[in-house]
Amino acid sequence: MSIEKLNIVLASHNKNKLQEIKDTCKSAHVNFSLATDFNLSDPIEDGLTFADNALIKAKFVSEATGLIALSDDSGLEIEALGNIPGVFSARYAEGDATYQVAFDKIANLLKQHENKTARFVSCMCLYVPTSLIQSMNLEHLFSGKNYIFFEGIIKGAIEFPPRGEYGFAYDKIFTPNGYKHTFAELQAGEKNAISHRSIAINKFVNFITSIHE
Repeated sequence: MSIEKLNIVLASHNKNKLQEIKDTCKSAHVNFSLATDFNLSDPIEDGLTFADNALIKAKFVSEATGLIALSDDSGLEIEALGNIPGVFSARYAEGDATYQVAFDKIANLLKQHENKTARFVSCMCLYVPTSLIQSMNLEHLFSGKNYIFFEGIIKGAIEFPPRGEYGFAYDKIFTPNGYKHTFAELQAGEKNAISHRSIAINKFVNFITSIHE
């Protein structure tokens, strides 16, 4: 099936996240805009899982704009700490743009643990209005729902002190398995080739590509 290039609103105000998604989606037939472009506030993210929150954000933006929306809810899970900060990853930083507050909390909690295993999780949700699902003949792909999830996971370990000048959020303290450098020490292209978000985005790209065939 061949359709025109899709206009998709990223349910986020994070320009770094938008750029990372754009870099990974270069081959997809998509024009992206940010929720910020529509002067939308953030919905209350009170879900218990990444999937819950991803759906909340995508549905909110899609219903507010009447357009297709793509959301990403992602975060860091630290095994020894019961997978915190998890869905509270952004709030764990308490608004500190450098994430130093979060780093200090984690460093203090991990002092009593030898296990530094962690993983980054990304759950993306594509939410499509019913009218568009019908006009594009996509009912068979959505199975009676308006949304589809794409998940990506990468495992690694927490390391202190924070290192690196690239990336954002917890990238400075996370070293992926098989690497000696933190995410924040990797160039964007190298990180985007292996990151949790790129894994989820590539699943999204494969889906978008399939509906263009």
